[in-house]
Order: sequence, then C-alpha cells, then structure tokens
Amino acid sequence: MNASLRGAMGAQPEGPQRLPEGSVALQPLAPVRRDIFTRSYRLGESYQARSGDTVVSIKNYSITERVGHATVLRDFAQNCKRSWPRGKAAMCEDAPLDTVRGAMGTVFDVVGAVTLPDGQFFAVALPSDGHSQVYLLVDPTGRLRRGKYVAWREDLSPAYSLGHVPLVELAPALALDSASPLFSFESLEKFIFMGPGYLSFDLVFTGTRDTVRGELTTFLYREFGRESTDMPAFERALQFGTSQGVIEIEKLRIEVVPVGYNELRFRVISDGQPAPTTR
Repeated sequence: MNASLRGAMGAQPEGPQRLPEGSVALQPLAPVRRDIFTRSYRLGESYQARSGDTVVSIKNYSITERVGHATVLRDFAQNCKRSWPRGKAAMCEDAPLDTVRGAMGTVFDVVGAVTLPDGQFFAVALPSDGHSQVYLLVDPTGRLRRGKYVAWREDLSPAYSLGHVPLVELAPALALDSASPLFSFESLEKFIFMGPGYLSFDLVFTGTRDTVRGELTTFLYREFGRESTDMPAFERALQFGTSQGVIEIEKLRIEVVPVGYNELRFRVISDGQPAPTTR
C-alpha cells in the first residue's frame, strides 16, 4: 500500500464535546494532496505522428486522495461459544457481533479512523441494522487490530459530530485471525485544480499543406483550464513554414520534419517543465 494511505488518518478530536467514559472517538479521514505532472514524450527522443495524432500532451493538476473502500480478501465470520451443545462454536447470532462477517470480494466503506495507544486504525463499516453500527478496526496493512478489533456505535443519533463520535471497543472471545491481511484498501481521488505555474495542453498534428504563403505544417493547440483535464478551455490553429525546422510553442522547442502531407517526425528539444510525476 502506498504512503498516501498510511498518512490518511485524521487528527485528534478537538472541542468541548466529551466522550462517554470507556469509549474512543471515531475521527474523520484527512485527505492527502498530490500534485500531478505528466507529459507524453521524453526529451530528445524521436517520434512519428500521422495527421490527427497528438504530438505533445502536458497535464498539470492537483488531487486529494483518501482511503475510501476496503475489499475483503477472504471469507470471514465471527464465532461465539454456545451454551448448548456446551463449548461448541458457531457464528454469532446476537448483536453486535452477528454483523461481523463478510465474503471475499465484498467492498465495505472506510468511514473514519481511530487513534489508540497501540496505533491508528481505519474504521471499516459493516452493514448497519439502522439503529447501531459496527466497525472493524483495521491497520494500514489490512490486518485486524489484535484484541479489541470490533468497535460498536450503539446509538446512531446525530448528537455527536464526526471527530467526537463515541465507539465502544469489543474483544471477541474467539478472535479472528489478525496475522494476515483481511482487507485491501482503495483510495478515492478528487480533482482539485491545475497546479500553479504550468500550462496544460495538447498539440495535435493536422497535416502539411500547400498555401499561397508556401508549404505549411499545421497543428491544433488545445489548452485546458484550472477546473478540468478533459475539457479544453480554448483551441486555436497554428501554422509553421516547413523550412523552420524547429518550432516554439509556449516553453517547448520542437524539432519537426514533415514526411509528405500526412506524417511528421518530431523531437522535443526542451520544455521548461519539471520532472514528470510517477503515478
């Protein structure tokens, strides 16, 4: 699991609300911001494009990322001892442990985190009966907390704000395996805006043609605004004489060699951009 998941735990609760004695607080998950920069080429390498192909694409934007879902890696069910037959174990039938079960591949929501003396844990929400809520406390590697891995919110009334929601810790007598991961986590990304100081655009080759001004190599320039990496903010057509050899667009210097009317060999010499982000 990547580092952004490990850093996604929420802060300690603040404010005047007091937790009931013997309970712990369900905290919000803090999103992690990442700045993304990608480009479609490597400096100095030669490429070939046909009419309609994107020659250069640069994207620069920011996202927030937080853990949102937990996928079950193997079937599990909480067992309890029965009084009859004496000592025999079976799936728990009484609340709240009767909801502690899941099938491989099932996806549960990660709704918050809990900070405890033995570490920080994601709160994986199991199906609710509408009156109370059971969570599994899972560490960032997908393993159940040892001992008290069940957290129970007995009352779903909106009396507490997130960060102060009281949970009661439970340690089932017949503990589930905590030695190997039970869940894998999936992060949720939210687009914020383009990063400052860099342009995001596509340059599309549209062919070479004869004109009254001579032979011209043509392109379509599409620039993207700060709210989207998919919808261009504006477009404009660009034309360069085929004798130019090197063209300049924004901070890019591109060596171009037309091959007939519908093909182009090109090489980006310099772009004035930072190193691309590895995702």
